[in-house]
Amino acid sequence: MAKITWNDTGADGFGGNLVLSINSNHTKAVFVDEENGGQIILFGEDLKGQGGNLDSGDIDKVVFKDGDGNQIIVATDGKFKTSAIAAATAEDDAFGVYLSLFTGDDTVTGSNGNDSLVGLRGDDELFGGKGMDSLQGGKGDDEITGGLGQDSFYFENNGVQHDIIHDLDVLGEVTDQLIIDAEVTKVKGVHDGHDTLLTLDNGSTILLEDVKKADFLDYMLPS
Repeated sequence: MAKITWNDTGADGFGGNLVLSINSNHTKAVFVDEENGGQIILFGEDLKGQGGNLDSGDIDKVVFKDGDGNQIIVATDGKFKTSAIAAATAEDDAFGVYLSLFTGDDTVTGSNGNDSLVGLRGDDELFGGKGMDSLQGGKGDDEITGGLGQDSFYFENNGVQHDIIHDLDVLGEVTDQLIIDAEVTKVKGVHDGHDTLLTLDNGSTILLEDVKKADFLDYMLPS
């Protein structure tokens, strides 16, 4: 299970060629975007490479920094695939490196800004933090918490999934948004204790914790 933390700096730093350097102890490899200044820093053991390409090693931590040197992403506790990271960096594909960090059942945590968090595959946990966040669990049975701010929860038709949204706000002056894939044509809602259980026509379910069915219907079908 990887633990991935976002820090929304409002900057990026990627899009150019990635240039590799490795320290003498082979415990730290740094890819620097020579045009925009972003960095991808790999920590581990026996990190080796030549000709600007990463060849081998065991990676246990990955840090992204923007062009100003601020941390954007920190990923730990995952079985990160050196081959996948090497393939992405060989193509100067920083986003491909990010995608490779998802190793199964991951925990993704946002910042105090407006984050876009995706779980991809596996049974993930997403925490938006403050700000107006966009959260999408992806494949698997995910648990999602938006946190403070007006958040948007996305549910795509990626096979049968059983997700839980812990804090969908349907009663506030400015409510959260629940956006379900247009390919889903039927949604049935039933009481489940203090919660509402949505069943989709593909067999997937979304449990809305502490949301009454009547309140959810008013939220979906305002007068």
